[in-house]
Amino acid sequence: MALIEDPNLVMIVFVLLTLSGIWLQGRVEAIRRLSAAMYCIFGAMILANLGIIPTWSDAHSIIFTYIVPLSIALVLFNARLGELKVAAPPALKAFLIHIVGAIVGFCTGALVFAKIIGPKVWQAAGVFIAGGIGGTVNNIATGKALGVEPGFFASILTAAMVGFTIYLILLFSIPSWLPKFGFRLAYEELDKVKAREFYRTYWKAKSVNLEGITVILSVAIALTALSIFLKNNVLSIPVEIYVTTFALIVANLTKIGSIGGSEEMGTFGFHLFFAAVGGMVDIITLIKTAPLLLLMYLFGLFIASLILFLVGGKVLKIPLEPICIAGNAGVGGPTTAPVMAVAFGWKELVLTGIVLGIFGYAIGTYLGILGAYIAKALLP
Repeated sequence: MALIEDPNLVMIVFVLLTLSGIWLQGRVEAIRRLSAAMYCIFGAMILANLGIIPTWSDAHSIIFTYIVPLSIALVLFNARLGELKVAAPPALKAFLIHIVGAIVGFCTGALVFAKIIGPKVWQAAGVFIAGGIGGTVNNIATGKALGVEPGFFASILTAAMVGFTIYLILLFSIPSWLPKFGFRLAYEELDKVKAREFYRTYWKAKSVNLEGITVILSVAIALTALSIFLKNNVLSIPVEIYVTTFALIVANLTKIGSIGGSEEMGTFGFHLFFAAVGGMVDIITLIKTAPLLLLMYLFGLFIASLILFLVGGKVLKIPLEPICIAGNAGVGGPTTAPVMAVAFGWKELVLTGIVLGIFGYAIGTYLGILGAYIAKALLP
């Protein structure tokens, strides 16, 4: 039993982690490099495993059910697709390579770990593929679609969340050392002062007023509610796919993106999501039930990353920055990719990261199910 059980107090903890993480990212170099996202994940993970907050509560449910789709809508109100012309092509190529790499990597992992994990390893491969292409939402949707037994599914999710965190930590470190091995850079490498200034400039003060805030919140809440209604009553596909489609239509057919404040509010919601994800990682459960699944996850991502960086960076000569954003968008979705772009000062890739992550959201579950049956067919 956790020290703090009341979901209202748990939500306050998540809000305080988000507040301190974003505040520190703009002022402390180490946090800027780590990112406020990782700060929220680690902070919540530590608190959960010290028994201060629970690994699941109604606060988590509210964030996953309502705040995440609402935040996607708010951020996507700024997604003018015509702005993708410069940065999108190389990043899209890298993302397609990442998709192939994820399927190959996790199917190979299923073959390597089949005798150790057991005959249901193909289900784990499917969930890992879905999450490796479209993030946590697709993990859950694919697990339900494949009928994974609840206990096994909990171990798979725990392994995926810990592996996801390890992967992002490594990915955030790559720009500081991988160029030494001849990987091409596309943009000017920002020093500490310039990078910090870009971060502050990106989130510069914008003109907001009551009417504008009312418009963007009203539209975002309406789109979220409509998406949940359609998911529950019409066609049961992830809410995020509905809300993404609607938000992109609104963003590109209206001038809602010119209203200040939507991206800031959406980013705040994303960081609450990071805290909720970190708070779900039970290290003891992982050690007891999922160490081999974690090894399989990391093995699969290693193969996927090898394919992405060698084929993308060395064969096709795609610059390092789009490759990093593509890998981030696949594993982390539209929540972590733009955070990385902003943290490193890659202003050309902020919107690209969001759109690639959304693309992964849209196809991750389907490819996860397909990959699961490919893995099953390959098993002896």
